[in-house]
Amino acid sequence: MKILVCPDSFKGSLSAKEVADTISTALLEKFPNVMILQIPLADGGEGTTDIVKTSLFPNEIKVSAHDPLGKLINVGFHIDITGKKAFIESARVIGLPLLTTEERNPLKTSSKGLGEVIQHAIKRGCNEITVSLGGTATSDGGMGMLEVLSQIDTHKIRFKAICDVNNPLLGNNGAVEVFARQKGATESDLPILEKRLEYFIGVLKKKGLCSDKNTTRPGAGAAGGLGFAFQTILKAKTFSGIDYVLEITDFINKTKGVDLIITGEGKIDSQSLMGKVLSGVLRIACNENIPVVAVSGLVENKDVLLTSGIKEVFPISDPKLSQEENMKPENTKKNIKKAIETMLQSNIFQQNKN
Repeated sequence: MKILVCPDSFKGSLSAKEVADTISTALLEKFPNVMILQIPLADGGEGTTDIVKTSLFPNEIKVSAHDPLGKLINVGFHIDITGKKAFIESARVIGLPLLTTEERNPLKTSSKGLGEVIQHAIKRGCNEITVSLGGTATSDGGMGMLEVLSQIDTHKIRFKAICDVNNPLLGNNGAVEVFARQKGATESDLPILEKRLEYFIGVLKKKGLCSDKNTTRPGAGAAGGLGFAFQTILKAKTFSGIDYVLEITDFINKTKGVDLIITGEGKIDSQSLMGKVLSGVLRIACNENIPVVAVSGLVENKDVLLTSGIKEVFPISDPKLSQEENMKPENTKKNIKKAIETMLQSNIFQQNKN
């Protein structure tokens, strides 16, 4: 039996590679003769650098920049062997995991630090910059980033933006309404954040830099509106994060001969079907007629997930522990191992094993 193990990271707990290793170890303890292929994945959010650096951007450059709350930190971005192309992961400089739960507040956070890292790359001589947008702590529409970049000439720079969602900038399906709560916003903060974005759009309209059409483009609401800033002001070509990663890992060809796919991420819900790792894996697996199962710390809307093509989702959280305790790396590893043991006893595994 050949199993493809291809999880995303469990945000705040384990990297995608650590999750894949944990799943593989649990499998081999029970079935030492099973063939396992690992392809750790990402969708443009936290951990994307770990996927792309080995093949495309091997050289890391360390610089100083401001985190979401304005604290100066050391952060790395990667360049290719020519030194002309750069890859920057937003989550590494303005990411939610950089802040404690108490610090998270999109009324106070800024994308300024991302602009500073981009500025460093341009001054170093890079003329093509790819930025993964997911996992940020901000909802400022890219205002902080653009303020920094207004000080330099970006017209000759080719920007590529990797998005992990398709949401527009404003409205009920926009950056604030859908994502600001998970960044620490309260219900009373939401209309304030939305009005800030509306004011920002109004200023840009008066300058002739955007129109209503720009705010409704798929992906404009990515990363608290960074998608809008890249698409509209920096004229970036946008890509689906998971499609980008699946292509560079040669995922389709590596599914040949696979009997079962095991994926996973920290939280799986209906949003996971909209541009996340699970959606990309399912699309290819269904075309290749390969069953897919997943492990996850939190599972919501399971009935929707099961109608999308996934065979089963195995929650890993220990109900006797708090969420904080469950997210400790050592506990996450134990919980993943138990979930895999449960999966191995299920009809899904037994049917494919035979």
